[in-house]
Amino acid sequence: MKGKKHRIGKLLMLSLVSAGLLVPVQAKAAGYECEAKIPVEVREEGSGIPEGNEYTVKIRGLDGAPMPENGSVVIAGEGKAELGPISYTEPEDYQYEIWQEGQEKEHFTYDDTVYTVTVRVTNTEDGTGLEAQIWAIKEGEEAKSEIVFENRYEKPSKPWNPGSEDEDEDDDAEVSAAVTPPAQTPGAPIQIPEQPAGSQAQGAQTGDSANVALWTSTAGLGALALVAVIARRRRREQEG
Repeated sequence: MKGKKHRIGKLLMLSLVSAGLLVPVQAKAAGYECEAKIPVEVREEGSGIPEGNEYTVKIRGLDGAPMPENGSVVIAGEGKAELGPISYTEPEDYQYEIWQEGQEKEHFTYDDTVYTVTVRVTNTEDGTGLEAQIWAIKEGEEAKSEIVFENRYEKPSKPWNPGSEDEDEDDDAEVSAAVTPPAQTPGAPIQIPEQPAGSQAQGAQTGDSANVALWTSTAGLGALALVAVIARRRRREQEG
């Protein structure tokens, strides 16, 4: 009796196992894995941008999303880089936030955009592995495939530089204005600057050269008239 019951139990167990093999079961094969790298870019705008600038872009996983070994990347000047690789083992949508670390640097304005990035991991068509798709959303805009940060540089105004061409022109104008004599009113006496007190005279002041010539001419005419008068008197005395 006991042997008969034991045979019946074995047959029932085999029936259940056979039925279970016919039920479709979705399972992830052990060792399925894919990697994703998230591309980022930094652009510089403006003229006269100094060299040697470095920009840091960071990533943060949301809701336990897998993270890369390094949560940031440094870009020297204007250029591109990648965050990752990030490893995935299960099909799912993983979300991240990516932003640029701002700095306090004169004349620079840093792009403070925070991108929400989705990495969608799915099974490949042949079911032998996983694959990933990436897209980013910038607040107020549609989904895009680029993550770009645009930093602007405002060139400072030119400082005042003594000795420059503009400065020389200003100096020439000031000198010209300083040496230009004031306009004289017709008929008015010529104004001679007073000599500062305590200074020594450098020579006798004889007046204007035009006045000297006038006095010389007058004296010459007077001498000629005197000679003519004396000659006439002598001629009359001889005749008388």
